[in-house]
Amino acid sequence: MTIIVPYAPGGPSDVGARLLAPELSKELRAPIVVQNIAGAGGAIAAQKLLQLPADGRTLFYGSPNEMMLVPALSPSARYKAQDFAPIGIARRSAMVLVARTELPVKNVDELVQYAKARPGPLSYGSVGPGSFQHVLGAHVAALLGIEMVHVPYKGAAPMNNDLIGQQVDLAVTTLSSGTLGFVDSGRMRSLGLLTLERSPAAPHLATVQDSKALKGIDFTFWSGLFMAAATPAAAQAGLQAAFRKVVALPSVRDAMLAGGGEPVPPMPAAELQALFRDESVRYSKLVKDLGIRIDRP
Repeated sequence: MTIIVPYAPGGPSDVGARLLAPELSKELRAPIVVQNIAGAGGAIAAQKLLQLPADGRTLFYGSPNEMMLVPALSPSARYKAQDFAPIGIARRSAMVLVARTELPVKNVDELVQYAKARPGPLSYGSVGPGSFQHVLGAHVAALLGIEMVHVPYKGAAPMNNDLIGQQVDLAVTTLSSGTLGFVDSGRMRSLGLLTLERSPAAPHLATVQDSKALKGIDFTFWSGLFMAAATPAAAQAGLQAAFRKVVALPSVRDAMLAGGGEPVPPMPAAELQALFRDESVRYSKLVKDLGIRIDRP
């Protein structure tokens, strides 16, 4: 069996897939190889999955980026969210609005006051054009009624470097162990989690729910295993059952939490499918409302 990862080795998706692979291999009594296929915001890997036989032997470690945002953002996308079926959501990370430390604001309300009083727009970084961070940053700017210029980077590392170096004002990013380390060490400032509740990975960080403009906002970046929707129902059910056992293991849950993510409790198949469907509709509408378009292969 193969798990396709849509990014280069060493990133969060790769780490997540390699955490699940050995335990899933034991449960299924079959060897599992992790294959990294990077490029085009995950679209190349997603297309590869859908080109292969839908026999349940090829899985995809995916997130909203590849399966939902790519087809929503690009009129030329060769697939849609409905082409995928969820095996299970492994982890989720709260999204957090962070600022460079020399920006004279400590919360969202101060950010709005500062942005409206100064000449020119603020800047916000993302891990790339069309990414979850790009779209959510644009959404936050619209809700706050302020102008923010998008600065895309090739990954989190250069974005973090420029934020720490005071070269970009803000970023909407995942609450990873790296982000948390930068905040706790004073190299970045958290203006609040973009979630309804605090994260168990960082209970000391406040949410943005005290801000009237962002009250009710709730965004987490989730990831997990998926397969082609054309896979026979029996194969889907078998993989889902094995996945639920694996993510319930204390060792797997502890490793996810240590990486800054929140382990997601195993879900029944119907609940999982409803979540995937609802999230697909949510992000498609968000992209349409924001009017963002990205040309993808």
